Amino acid sequence: EGGEGGGSSLEGREGRDGHGTVSVMVGDRVEMLLFSDQRELMATGRDRDTDNNGGGWISAASGTLAKLANYFADKVGTPYYYSQMASYALAAAKGARSGDEGDKDEIVNWFLKRQRDPVTGADTGEWSGPQVRNQTLYSSHSEVVKRLAELGEGLGTNNHNGKCYRANWLGIQRLNSAPWPEAPWKGIALGAPQEDHAFIRPLITKLVGPGGKWDRTWVREQAEEFFKGRMGINKGDIGVWVTRVLHKVHVGITLTEAEGEEFMDMQWGMIKAIAFPEGSLKNQRIRDMVGLDETLAKKARWLERYKPALLLMLPDELNGTSDDQMTHLASALFDSLAFAGGASVPSVIWFCMALPYSEWGETNLPEDFSLDTVSTIPSYVYETMRRFPPVGTLPYIERGVNGAPDHDVMLNIQMAQRDPSVWENGDKFVIRSMAEYHTKFCGFADFANSPNLGSANSHSCPGKDLAFAMMTSFLTEFVRTADRVDGGHKQIWVCDRPPSEISISAFAAGGFALTYDVTQLVQEEDQSGMDMLDELTSAERSLLMERVSATNKFDECNANTALFIKIVQKIVKPGNNKQASKDVRAVFFNKQSYADSSWSAPFGGFRFITCDEDEERESRISALAQMLMYAASKRWDLKEDEQEDRLIWFESPAEGVASMHQTFGPHLPPQYNEWDDVVTDEGMAWLCVAGCAGWHLTKARTEDEAGHAVVEGAVMEVDMTYMGQYKTRGSWIRYGGAAYLGQSPGDGLPGPLLGIYLCHYDAVFRPSDDKWEHAKCAFRSTVTTGLTLKDHLCTVHWIKANGLGMAAREATGPDHPIRRLLKPHYYNTALINFKSKDMLLPPGQFAYRTFAFTKGSWVQYFADCASNWVYVPLPEKLAAKNLPSEFFDTWPLGQDSLKLWYTIESYVKEFLTPFYPNGDDDLLADDHVTEFWSSFESQFDTPWNLPPLSFDSLTTLITELIWTVTGEHELVGSIVAYLTSPIGFPAKLLEDHVESDVQSFAQGLVIIALTGLRQPPLMDDWDHVMRSDSWTALQQQSVLDAVRGFQVKLGKVADQNDDDNIQRVKNGGRKVNIVNPRILESSVSI
Repeated sequence: EGGEGGGSSLEGREGRDGHGTVSVMVGDRVEMLLFSDQRELMATGRDRDTDNNGGGWISAASGTLAKLANYFADKVGTPYYYSQMASYALAAAKGARSGDEGDKDEIVNWFLKRQRDPVTGADTGEWSGPQVRNQTLYSSHSEVVKRLAELGEGLGTNNHNGKCYRANWLGIQRLNSAPWPEAPWKGIALGAPQEDHAFIRPLITKLVGPGGKWDRTWVREQAEEFFKGRMGINKGDIGVWVTRVLHKVHVGITLTEAEGEEFMDMQWGMIKAIAFPEGSLKNQRIRDMVGLDETLAKKARWLERYKPALLLMLPDELNGTSDDQMTHLASALFDSLAFAGGASVPSVIWFCMALPYSEWGETNLPEDFSLDTVSTIPSYVYETMRRFPPVGTLPYIERGVNGAPDHDVMLNIQMAQRDPSVWENGDKFVIRSMAEYHTKFCGFADFANSPNLGSANSHSCPGKDLAFAMMTSFLTEFVRTADRVDGGHKQIWVCDRPPSEISISAFAAGGFALTYDVTQLVQEEDQSGMDMLDELTSAERSLLMERVSATNKFDECNANTALFIKIVQKIVKPGNNKQASKDVRAVFFNKQSYADSSWSAPFGGFRFITCDEDEERESRISALAQMLMYAASKRWDLKEDEQEDRLIWFESPAEGVASMHQTFGPHLPPQYNEWDDVVTDEGMAWLCVAGCAGWHLTKARTEDEAGHAVVEGAVMEVDMTYMGQYKTRGSWIRYGGAAYLGQSPGDGLPGPLLGIYLCHYDAVFRPSDDKWEHAKCAFRSTVTTGLTLKDHLCTVHWIKANGLGMAAREATGPDHPIRRLLKPHYYNTALINFKSKDMLLPPGQFAYRTFAFTKGSWVQYFADCASNWVYVPLPEKLAAKNLPSEFFDTWPLGQDSLKLWYTIESYVKEFLTPFYPNGDDDLLADDHVTEFWSSFESQFDTPWNLPPLSFDSLTTLITELIWTVTGEHELVGSIVAYLTSPIGFPAKLLEDHVESDVQSFAQGLVIIALTGLRQPPLMDDWDHVMRSDSWTALQQQSVLDAVRGFQVKLGKVADQNDDDNIQRVKNGGRKVNIVNPRILESSVSI
């Protein structure tokens, strides 16, 4: 009925007892009905990352095939076969069962139903199917092994004299011949005629068999290389790794990852085509729908690439070989790469990875099993293949005798591997001895050697040892990445889905992704300040906690502070403060000016872009921004809050800590640096060399150089006297001061704290003075204020991070290497800087209230910070401190920072070099680079005064930018360890006092808690934002190698930090973790 189109003829031989031509009406309405399911199938594509059990794919495919099957000559056999295949596919897609009595997998029940005696109900081990006639499927282990052993002899010595032959089948699936135009037998190499097989088999065995073009050491090295810098794993990653390894072994070609993905895309195109009924792909509409012609063109290019490579791999064996034979061999190797090892090996690895993370694995893996026990991996791989076989059947055809038709035979390896007469608890997952697998396992068709692996009549898997080496090496290296972690691989490789969402069926494991959580390699310290509670007796502590629970003095804070406490408790959720690289979408706005989409600050000429390409409406930061804007819209009266006689005080520092623990404890950022002692002279000395104050450590000045009194005998000082010029409100003391240290005893240890100069008093205080404890507290107040406002907020956020983001987005396009390189490092920067301004900038708002400046001095302070800023890369900055060389060379803070800086520099060079192979000549010809460089001179009122542009100076600038938003941001911004006690680092202080009032303590905790909204870690999987279709394959591979190599180098820096800390403690020092790459974020947070 109907359509406007004309007829089209589908010709093809179907079965052995009938052939001919059938005409089919083809029009819009007919095509819509016939191919609707197929369109859906093609539209789904191949999602390697989130592949599920295939239920949706199978339903679409089986529905399509069932419709198509009605249009062929064998109107009984074809529909019957495809209906069986649809039923088989749906059964296979259903979830695996436990294997308990009566709880068998649906696919097992599917076979048992068909091979039971209809009268007795006994399992016969045979079934006359899946075709309607002339076919038998054997399922018993004994029959499968017997027939495998007899297969070689039965194949004969030429194409015609054997008792049996193989045809174009893959397992239980009959294949379409259209995908093999280059092969005279028009099919997969597994079904090649005997004479062609005799030519191909020995050559493939020389490539992939034992003693071939590989060895176990090399395979292990490939697995090690895969995990170097690998911070994330999904199913597609494993497929690409297998494709690359197998290409190197089969044809000696080293593929880039992009080429591996290209091959897998073509592989998927072949898989879409091979299951169509024979002859159907002669219809151009169907060919177009499947994309067959495009796929075959790609295949032809791969085959042409293989042929010269094979001559280099097997020069003696292929000497004098005809071009036709080379094509046949290349076709056979393609089949091995696409349908044999290329499909089976990643499938088994993925099953092995999925089972421990799945609900099925939690229930059915042996109780004493752990993938982290490397010695059990070989047996685990074998049991996985036995229980979830990548190859279900081995087919061949017995020639008919005396006019009888040929008879198809299916050896059901899947069921033979569960035969209860051979395998005890065959339906359950049981780790067995390797001896048992070697004796009974038939998944590699080992029994089909005739007589040797490389013999012409052998049909076992020639690459068995290679496949097994790849599987076990990959899993071994996977678990070794967790060697240093308590809890093993599941502790450090975090799954993005709960076990209940990882489905396990007979032939597929569901999709998920793993992320390497480097923070598991760094011990999180207890909250500093809690040691005060440890000093109490159990009864005293219980009583204090009960009292704080009943009457928490933070509840007495004014309405402004109370609102911000509630914001923290609402947004910064316990256990919900981590982001990952996967949260950074590969979204890039076009290169453009944002002058009309920016907000200008009232000082310094700062401009903040108001739209962020990473902003999501439901993000935590967006939610925080909404609350901050609401809080900023309120008007607050300061007068009564800060009258000295109205301030609230804790009865003891312990009460303050207990109150902090109850109100803020779960909402504070993780602490990797413990500072329980910031009060004693020794603790203060350590603060100046290994703590946050060390950022300002320099050689001590003379009185003439300083312009004020200094302490006699001082060798080094922490100078923050610049802050003394700014007025403070009410009774709060002025900021500004300098701490003086004596000679270091060596090994980076601090010298004694000799004295402190305070601008408020214009006097030096020494340990013997009455105001000594107050002087130390006042200096700590200066340090926390200066670091937070000048170093963290103004320098890191507003100048350098803001400059990084503006230059990248306004001067470089989405595919420019600099834009891609910097993407992780400006993630959410525009959003954070712009939307937090209402809280941090205006006089009268929360940041202003937290600190003691007057309105005039508040604005002037930031204006001066901006105008006095100078661009100085870290190595020059540290050298300019003029610290004694014997101290500097072992100074933990300086040396750790330099190691990280130079590691970043190496990464930047490796990333950019493929794009500028001729160095400065290529670089200066890139208009985006020159625009990027010049943009820094006009971003705010103070120019950066960069040196002349060159590859080296560009590398230095980008290195400094990345260091700033990672290491420097952590060093000057992560100060939670100092703020968790009221006697620690008050943001503002009264004369003669040595602790913070309740409200000031709360305000400091609010600000530091908001930094708990952490950005993705520096050590993470960044591959997805480092890919561009506009780059060449070599450029793309070089970038990925650089990105992963950077992760490897960061890991080495972190390991060195751990080792150094052990030695530091032995030498009488302390651990310094502040720039350990494992705790660093990729971009600035709040």
